[in-house]
Amino acid sequence: MENDLDLDQYLAPSTMSDCGNVKLKRMAQEIVADAQNSEEAARRVFRYVRDGIAFNATLDIFLKASQAIQRKTMDYCNKINIHLTLLRAAGIPARFHTVRVRKEMLQHIVPGFLYNHLPSPVGHFWCEYHLNGRWTACEALFDEPFYAGMLRAGYLTKEQIPTIDWDGQRDLILMQHWIVADSEVFSRYEQILELASAEGMPPVLFCKALEWLPAYFSSRRTDQLRES
Repeated sequence: MENDLDLDQYLAPSTMSDCGNVKLKRMAQEIVADAQNSEEAARRVFRYVRDGIAFNATLDIFLKASQAIQRKTMDYCNKINIHLTLLRAAGIPARFHTVRVRKEMLQHIVPGFLYNHLPSPVGHFWCEYHLNGRWTACEALFDEPFYAGMLRAGYLTKEQIPTIDWDGQRDLILMQHWIVADSEVFSRYEQILELASAEGMPPVLFCKALEWLPAYFSSRRTDQLRES
């Protein structure tokens, strides 16, 4: 478990969460420009990541934030890493919170050949930011069109995920209904990748070579939900 009292580690760049990247820092500055305080800045980053970055299921999770931000198709791992990296680039402490969830939530999102090989429960994580002495969850996984499409299709209910809006103060944990066990918090995306590899994630070269396959089938499904 990371030491919450040492906030420097939650502001520092790493190889994969490269918040010192010039383009990412410029992007973060533009997103939070004229924000009155850190809470408002964090809300702006949240909205940018939630609605400005659509996710699909892919295998290529081994990307730096500065690389992933240039892609049209993005795995949720990359999306959450970008969320953390943009917060840090804006000077806001951020970390990852990992849990175990029932994999049924993913049944209508990922292609069947991937879903069938997932363990149950499966690992999941989101971004949290630090303000006024506490950590607050701000899960930005579902964009509004996708969330609305999932509701219309009956793949989830308002009781399961009441809202995807975040006020900057209360925890927003989209997967709360499916969580079976809390896990750990981490300061670096590299730790998430190590955890994924330990739990059976295929090697980097394999993932990069076949990344297009799940991305193609997943994007067809998620695009249909967004456009329905």
